[in-house]
Amino acid sequence: MKRLLKYVMRATLAAAFAVLGISPAAAQSAVQAEGQGAERAAAAGDKPAGAHLVFDSAVVDLGDVKINSERIEVDLGYCNDGTVPAVITEARTGCTCVMASYRRGKIMPGDRGTLEITLDPAKAPAGKFFRVIQIFSNSPSGVARITVKANIVE
Repeated sequence: MKRLLKYVMRATLAAAFAVLGISPAAAQSAVQAEGQGAERAAAAGDKPAGAHLVFDSAVVDLGDVKINSERIEVDLGYCNDGTVPAVITEARTGCTCVMASYRRGKIMPGDRGTLEITLDPAKAPAGKFFRVIQIFSNSPSGVARITVKANIVE
């Protein structure tokens, strides 16, 4: 079974590389070079190259929230620990019950900022509640995800 799975994985990756026009050998070299670069940077204690936003937490847990309560506002801190200014271009939520706002403009290396998250329990469904906020920026990954969770009770 393991051999079959290994074969299927290799065939799938080879097909994906072919579609993208990348030879498997070139892809493997790039992955190895990236890994070695990250190891060297970590060993040297260097800052990540480019903009790099780090959030204080990836999950905001609001606990039990009454459905008829007022809006809840939470500030989530972040820092640019990269080498160039970071710029948040968008904070996208998937519903009208969760909103996110942020400071427009550049976040210089070493500077901190705040993502303001607002939950409107009247618009949220009752029960266990999970929503993801996508923060788009000029970081190499391009997007960070923050999960807001709560238990909406009557």
